[in-house]
Amino acid sequence: FPVTITTDILKSVCASFVNGEVEIIELSADYMFHIKFVGEIGIPDNIEYIRETVNKIKPAHLGFEFIYIYNTYNDLAAFTYDHLSAYTYDQLRNEVIT
Repeated sequence: FPVTITTDILKSVCASFVNGEVEIIELSADYMFHIKFVGEIGIPDNIEYIRETVNKIKPAHLGFEFIYIYNTYNDLAAFTYDHLSAYTYDQLRNEVIT
């Protein structure tokens, strides 16, 4: 029997893939929604599996996009150049820097 997909179900499914927090932002007037990964920096490793799963469970008339969070210059400004030089550009952009 068909199941109605709510934002809570969608959020739960997406969060299970990344083991972290996800926000669903509804854009009803545009017939779409955004999936924002707020518990993870960068693009999740298994993004294609998430995309496939969302495509299977979402209503067919709705589009969706992913929103990713990256480190910004302001996030890294608290560190010295010497400290940051130990990381690659990719790591600085996509990982938690301590």
